[in-house]
Amino acid sequence: MASFAKNLAALQALPSDAKNFASFALYNVTPAAIEHEEIDYHDVGIAPFAKQLADFNQAAQVINSDVMMMGYNMSTRGNDSTIPWSNFHETIKKSNDKYIPATLKGTFAEGAYMSDLFKDLHLTDSNLVHRLFRSTLPQSRLQLKPEELAQVAGIDLAVIFQRSIQLFMAEYRALQPKYLLLFGKNTQDDFAKLRQFYPEFQVAPDVQIIKLKHYAPRAENHYSVARQNRQILTTIKAN
Repeated sequence: MASFAKNLAALQALPSDAKNFASFALYNVTPAAIEHEEIDYHDVGIAPFAKQLADFNQAAQVINSDVMMMGYNMSTRGNDSTIPWSNFHETIKKSNDKYIPATLKGTFAEGAYMSDLFKDLHLTDSNLVHRLFRSTLPQSRLQLKPEELAQVAGIDLAVIFQRSIQLFMAEYRALQPKYLLLFGKNTQDDFAKLRQFYPEFQVAPDVQIIKLKHYAPRAENHYSVARQNRQILTTIKAN
């Protein structure tokens, strides 16, 4: 786990609005709840850690700037935006955020910084975001459907995706992570495309990129996915 000094420097260097779109892998979930696959969705909110995170000196004791986990995009359902750092901590019944601690808590990635690859584009359908992004790539032949375009009418997609690149790089430079967890296939595929088409979107060659499965609505049992992800993390020897 990162040192106090490194964590503090990361917090001080993160974009000032990071608390509105990112979070940390801090969960008030017991090992027994994970072992017995009985995590209550009420228990994954950020509220128990909100006071610590509001003070950089306290936050630096619990976060882990060595690990950065990237999801894909924030859904329209969102999170409790009244509490800073609440992304990835939904406490509504149909949310799958309760499976994140089943993957991360108790591993070297506990306390990791968590953010989304694409920010400021709140759409629940991640496949639509994927198509929108691919349509903006150079020489793309992807033709968006009228109903897809209607959902983003008045939005300059090029600006949205460029700002996401800028924010990711600001987050990355602030954290200087040793490990980058890519959560889900869309994240993994489009992370690769960003590196391919945008020279400014780069990470150091010694950063270990780890691919994790996403808990898609029609995926196999979500706890099974969490166990598979956890197994991947436990086989990695953290530096």
